[in-house]
Amino acid sequence: MIKLILQPPSSSLCGQACVAMAAGITLEESIRVFGHKHKTKTKELIRVLRSRHIFTGDKLKRFPQYTAWSFSLNPHRAIIKEIYGPIRKRKSHWILLWDGHIYDPDPHDIPGTKYSSYLGMDKITEVPT
Repeated sequence: MIKLILQPPSSSLCGQACVAMAAGITLEESIRVFGHKHKTKTKELIRVLRSRHIFTGDKLKRFPQYTAWSFSLNPHRAIIKEIYGPIRKRKSHWILLWDGHIYDPDPHDIPGTKYSSYLGMDKITEVPT
């Protein structure tokens, strides 16, 4: 079972929080692994997930643009890139999908939210302790 880790208010620590949840570490430990408290780029998210042995893929996969996606479908475990806000002012946000449950480190109810892409974690090896 995953323990929900919320990012501090007004922070950009959603990527660090998702990795902390998936790896079973604290947010502070995740920040140390990333080396910063800023927004998380996809490449560094992949680097950190690999270093924790919880991602073996090589790139972000896009959801089909015109296909409705259901959390009951694959992937069963992933870090998902969420896009929200008005056009031309869109923001991105990382959330964790784990065995059919969404763990959002900063829940928001903003119109226009969509899921654009994901880093699947179906090939997870045992998390180091």
